[in-house]
Amino acid sequence: MTTVNYNLVPPQGSLPSLNPRMIGLNAELSTVALPVEAGKKIKLYLAGEGIDQVPGANIAVNSPYFTVDPSSLSREQLGTSFPVVSIEVTAAANAPFGDYSIKLQSTSGETAFFPGALTIDPGVSLSVSNPIDDQRLLYCAALCRSDRTRT
Repeated sequence: MTTVNYNLVPPQGSLPSLNPRMIGLNAELSTVALPVEAGKKIKLYLAGEGIDQVPGANIAVNSPYFTVDPSSLSREQLGTSFPVVSIEVTAAANAPFGDYSIKLQSTSGETAFFPGALTIDPGVSLSVSNPIDDQRLLYCAALCRSDRTRT
């Protein structure tokens, strides 16, 4: 039997060494959720202290509708005072609308998140000119209403 220990919380009195600050697309960093289109691959930029200590295999999105290509991890130079890396992420064609978080785990075992960093917006891939005309949105709204009335 092998025992595995992970230090998920830094020792008391020390500062976290993994501090995600910004995310981005197209070599531009931001602090707001990034729009992702279902069925598309993006080059995702992650920035912050200790971000360069996260292996590609330890970057994940909190949904089975997303895949992260660990072999695409690359260090980037974007003129920030903290490290920046990029990695390719693909959203499945059937990924539902909503917000998704990114989980990071450094080589030391420290874990951090970019909560709600990726968003699939229902209006991005509409074939109608007005989102209210999309039957998928009406169906989703009806489900949400029925869930609220069951309580």
